Amino acid sequence: MNEILAKHIPKPALGYCLSLWEKYKFSFKVTNTRNTCLGNYSYRSNRGHLITINNDLNVYSFLITYLHEIAHLVAFQNAEQRFFMGLIKRRKPIIPHGKEWQNAFRTLLQPILNTEILPDDILKPLLVYSEKPKASSTSDKNLWTALKKYDGKQAAGITLDNLPIGTTFKLKNRIFKTLEKRRIRIFCVDLKNKKNYLVAGLAEVIVVG
Repeated sequence: MNEILAKHIPKPALGYCLSLWEKYKFSFKVTNTRNTCLGNYSYRSNRGHLITINNDLNVYSFLITYLHEIAHLVAFQNAEQRFFMGLIKRRKPIIPHGKEWQNAFRTLLQPILNTEILPDDILKPLLVYSEKPKASSTSDKNLWTALKKYDGKQAAGITLDNLPIGTTFKLKNRIFKTLEKRRIRIFCVDLKNKKNYLVAGLAEVIVVG
């Protein structure tokens, strides 16, 4: 785990991130790029907790996503603990990005909110975002714009939310067509496999056709 994280997060945050893995005992995988999410948390009784994160994120996006997904685990465990302590009568599914997750994520972010770990241009919008975090860092335009500066690659030139419905575009060597705008994401169809996807509105794309 040390070798994996060392490749993907800022060095000053390595000890903290390892301590979270040791504390919460989850399986961890770095995956190929997924257009629908940056990372994912899941729990199965027969395999435990699993966190996956896309392999193409820059170190700061990877770090924030890592803590985002651990917050889901913490929120789940806190709800389970309340049930076993008799504080709630029955198990109830928690809202994925509701108050339980927001509180957990806000707490997990605290140790990295300093200039020893984050550059100032990311720290400032992250501080604002952390006051009331949302489902994804892509939903905060100021934070997402700051994070994209560190991708180390040339921007594709236009973000998906600036395209009219019906536009054909290229993303990660795949061709899509926009179908419908849904808040911060765009409902699109992959023209090859004919499957529908929700893609972040701030995703950088290339218009084709």
